[in-house]
Amino acid sequence: MTRTPQRRSPRGLALALPLVAGAVVLGGCAPVTTNLDYQPSDGFAVDVSEDVHGVNLMVLSHGEGAPGSVHGAFTNDGTTDASVELDAVGASATVEVPAGQTVYLGTEDGETVELDAVSTEPGGLLPVTFSDGSNETEVSIPVLDDTFEEYADDVPAS
Repeated sequence: MTRTPQRRSPRGLALALPLVAGAVVLGGCAPVTTNLDYQPSDGFAVDVSEDVHGVNLMVLSHGEGAPGSVHGAFTNDGTTDASVELDAVGASATVEVPAGQTVYLGTEDGETVELDAVSTEPGGLLPVTFSDGSNETEVSIPVLDDTFEEYADDVPAS
């Protein structure tokens, strides 16, 4: 038994053509989401100044009133060294960020930034003021505990 090919109706093609063209046009108008800035993990970002930026910033702590450690990184895209001061309720710290460098916080090869007492429970947001001496920005960063296995070894002892 031989099948003879059926001819497609020009009317069906005429209806399909605008649908395909519309999909192509709308697809071309959609933003390329891979070009958008985002935080690749659980922390938040902050622009301390035009040149100094904090990325993936978070605090690890067992609870309100317990010590905490700051994790993330600061990048200095400028040509002069910068000092970034972190000021939270009841705790402060300073991070030196050389020109053209990135300083990691809380990693094996990075800087250790400890807070004596965190004023927010894990799961909450800790308001922190970031300053480089000329600019000041307040951002609330997340406080996490050892619930997540990847942070368990980095939460300071109570």
